Amino acid sequence: MRNNSIVFKIGLAIFIACVSRVCVASPRCEGKLPWAEIIGQQEETLTLLRSKRFEDLERRMSGFLASYSDGKLTDEELFFEFGAFDRWSPALTPLFEEWLRRFPRSFSATHGTALHESSMAWLARGDKASSQTSDEQFKQFETGLKRSRDLDAAALKLHDKPILALQLLVSNSKALKFEQSGAKGRFDWTYLKGRPTNTDPRPDVVPLLDVSYKIQSDNIIVRQSYVSILAPRWGGSLSALKNLLKPSFLKNLPKDRIKAVSFTVFSEIATQKWIDGNLDEAVNFYEQAGEMCRLDDPFIAISNIRRGQQKYKEALSAADRAIEISPSGPAAMRAQAYALNGVGRHEEAVTLRRASSYLSPQSCSQWLMIRCTRSRCDDRLALGIERDGRDGRPVARAA
Repeated sequence: MRNNSIVFKIGLAIFIACVSRVCVASPRCEGKLPWAEIIGQQEETLTLLRSKRFEDLERRMSGFLASYSDGKLTDEELFFEFGAFDRWSPALTPLFEEWLRRFPRSFSATHGTALHESSMAWLARGDKASSQTSDEQFKQFETGLKRSRDLDAAALKLHDKPILALQLLVSNSKALKFEQSGAKGRFDWTYLKGRPTNTDPRPDVVPLLDVSYKIQSDNIIVRQSYVSILAPRWGGSLSALKNLLKPSFLKNLPKDRIKAVSFTVFSEIATQKWIDGNLDEAVNFYEQAGEMCRLDDPFIAISNIRRGQQKYKEALSAADRAIEISPSGPAAMRAQAYALNGVGRHEEAVTLRRASSYLSPQSCSQWLMIRCTRSRCDDRLALGIERDGRDGRPVARAA
């Protein structure tokens, strides 16, 4: 049964926001910022980095920042543009270092390198439980996070609206505790091995949230990062997540941005329910997430859950909904193929599976950099790490 009180609270918050100000769109939540567009934009950016065209890269990223400052680009769109640098390829490290040497006072170069260092740190950490992670992995993780932290601390002073730096600092607080010193606006960071304890709802991170509100009161990217760190797997709780659906956290947000943040909350709760083995509850929360935003992710998750339960008709129904939202989305197509196979429609499944896998080397790498999880990628070949040596195009494959 749906949690009607939660839905009512969201509806009330949406109503309050819309009568108090004009409702501003969240393009990603509305389905107007598809992965294909995001990937294409990011690949253009990465091409400049790989070819060492640093002046052109600076102009491109400075243009995005200027558009954001002028209100022509949302914080969400800016986040995805800079997401091009969220890559864990060691081959890219010297390129970021050279870019930063050439433009030491550049927000773009500093934050871009911070994103790369963060990705490298999380790759070193791996996706296993703490008990299954070696001391050497933790050491590399800590070292990488500190580099990323120091870079973004510097980036805070390099732009008048450093919303992206705040987003990454909040996101990485899954493994960092923040302590505000006497100096105004200065924070010290303490590395946390394992999950934070006694930090629910992470009061050490709240000052960073407050700074983000001063930069942009209706930002969603920092709020969404805060939502993610309150998940139980990072030391938070389900009650802390549900509290984020209250109007106090959603204040200053227009309708579609309330939906975007609520989508993240419902998705995090659903994921935790899935981890805990409460599959029907997980499906319930994914369905509610699906009502918030026009995105295929919740329905792909539902399809995977139902397929694991051998409820193939329900899996196919969820996959069909994902296809309605994202007709050419590889993940949606693959979910539908698996479900079709489950209900015995094998020939259709094979045809669809081939269609979803028929990607050029370049488009395959672009898809992988967004869609695949790190544990399922061949990280030597994914994400444009290596070239084929002939036409210089990136190559990628799923392991």
